[in-house]
Amino acid sequence: MEINENERRLLAIACNGMLNFQACSKVYRNAEYGRNIIKRLVLMGYLEQDILNFGYFRITPIGLEVLLES
Repeated sequence: MEINENERRLLAIACNGMLNFQACSKVYRNAEYGRNIIKRLVLMGYLEQDILNFGYFRITPIGLEVLLES
């Protein structure tokens, strides 16, 4: 499945283990827009909530594969 540049950017941040809603507000001036992208990536199975770091998201193996293909 194709992902756009904004989704690709957030998946790359998730690779570093630093993706949360606060990071989205720094990447995008409209924080709600960033939250919606995270929600969409979670629904597609590319991101999941990090159980050890509450409030953070990590990339799934499927998300990593999509990121590398794009």
